[in-house]
Amino acid sequence: MTNQRAAKLLSRGYAGLTGALLLRYPVMMFFYRQPYATPGWVAAAELLTVLAGIVLGKLWKDRAFLAMLAFWALLLGRVLVRSPEQAWGSRETFLYGLWALCGCYGLGGALTGRQTRDFLRIFTAVWVLAMTVHASLGLYAAWHQRVIWNLAAGGRWGLGVIYGSASDIGRDMRLYLIFYPTISGSLLCVSALLACHGLLCSETGAARAFYGVCAAILMIAMALTDTRTSNICLALGLGGFVFLRFGKDPSEGLRRPAPGRRVWLALLLALVAAFLCVLLPGLLNNLFNQTRSGAALFPSALAESAAANTANVANRGYFGRNALSGRPAIWQAVIAFLGEHPKYLLMGTSIISPMNWINPVPGLSYDVEHAHNILLQVLLESGIPGLLLVLLFVGIICVRAFRMLRRPDLPNWVRGIPVIVFSVWIGEMVECVYRFERYILPLCALLFLLMGIVGAAGERSSAIQKEKRKTGV
Repeated sequence: MTNQRAAKLLSRGYAGLTGALLLRYPVMMFFYRQPYATPGWVAAAELLTVLAGIVLGKLWKDRAFLAMLAFWALLLGRVLVRSPEQAWGSRETFLYGLWALCGCYGLGGALTGRQTRDFLRIFTAVWVLAMTVHASLGLYAAWHQRVIWNLAAGGRWGLGVIYGSASDIGRDMRLYLIFYPTISGSLLCVSALLACHGLLCSETGAARAFYGVCAAILMIAMALTDTRTSNICLALGLGGFVFLRFGKDPSEGLRRPAPGRRVWLALLLALVAAFLCVLLPGLLNNLFNQTRSGAALFPSALAESAAANTANVANRGYFGRNALSGRPAIWQAVIAFLGEHPKYLLMGTSIISPMNWINPVPGLSYDVEHAHNILLQVLLESGIPGLLLVLLFVGIICVRAFRMLRRPDLPNWVRGIPVIVFSVWIGEMVECVYRFERYILPLCALLFLLMGIVGAAGERSSAIQKEKRKTGV
């Protein structure tokens, strides 16, 4: 009894510390400025969760974890071989990766199903509320056409041109929430997906109202970032949640049809929800521009006068000559470089400034920070061995996720997590936001937290199914 009690206390302490480390990011945004360095006490706390994740989560038994640990070691080894003098400068990247991989991923295996549910309830509510505050500040600043600087004057809420001054007033502006609009859009997308997950799993009217209001604010703010990848990821996630909601228990709000018909009806509703969510950001941006300029409220003459002094929010849409924002040229440049230098297919260029090898390639009209495709980025940085390790990890998580999704007896809070993970993965096919190098952001850590929950729940589901087959139940 004493050992069980001690284990329960340790797991609760581990969960509390991991949650606090993740929730410090919304707080940090109020004080963020460049150059950013992880405080020493935070690094120490992260290392503590790394130890807890390995021991309490028994990560040495997890094949997915071992694949990613080998990938992490490969990245570190490549830096030590290529640029040992720069290894210390990359310490925060590797510390962040170790924390995400062990501390965050390991939490799912360290907690029981009920403890994981309780952790998610508390964490999701606090995270969604904190990010809704940031979204509200951004919307207020955008509506009043002003910029609100954070306490360190290192970031701002409000509209701004992409490469100009924060005080610039011009056409086609995008919303900043401390970070660049693409990063802001990704943060808002994940936060909105967590809000939708909370809405899916809420059992009381007050909780549903809370998550519904927060999701609406987060979606409106995300629309103003004009981040098309985030728009599509959110649409996929929302469609997945709709499918889970109506595919599992149609008796709540819908007449119960036959089982086969139920699935097709849920799929149709999911597709409609996803399609509408794809269109929604453009409609919101147009409505925002028209309402703020007075076009929706005043005669045309007055509206034109007001619009002359008003900056429009960008609304690039999904079609046109540059719908992919130059990504095909970037992908071609990476492939062309690797084709001309096949040795890097074996060992990679390392994570230290890999795009310095790509930007001089003919065909690129501007310098880029990353490959805008996570698989190409991994291939460039760590070669084929690194790519195979990542694909092995993803494959194992997919198998575990499908085990969960195929069990309608599992609660929605469990089956909804893979929806968020899959939405993020699809978005990374045209982005590279969820990387170890983004240690100033919580995105990679959040993703590994969710993947750890998927991995642990999938393993438990498999063990239960095996036990049932043995006992014949």
